[in-house]
Amino acid sequence: PPPMIIFGIDAASVNFEDLRAGQSSDAKPVRLTNSGNVNLQISTTMSNSDGLFQEGLFLDNSLWSSYQTNLDANFAKNVNLILRVPSNYSSTGSKTGMRIFWAASR
Repeated sequence: PPPMIIFGIDAASVNFEDLRAGQSSDAKPVRLTNSGNVNLQISTTMSNSDGLFQEGLFLDNSLWSSYQTNLDANFAKNVNLILRVPSNYSSTGSKTGMRIFWAASR
């Protein structure tokens, strides 16, 4: 069969609840699934995201901007998202951000 990338994520949104400066959220698992027949390298970017997420969003203990993982064909695994609010963070209110997962054959 021809190579096919079929990549999915099971969480459309993640709520980190109320956090104060210096606090970290509980881990929020997101399931990544490769239903295709090609081994994948997964990375992530952000779009229209508050600075809080730029500075404090971690995926499996890596800052989102340096996160990469491999996902073999017909395999799934959980990735834990944690939001770490910097101790000097002073903004208040609800914050939003969009993370985008990218899948490329490897």
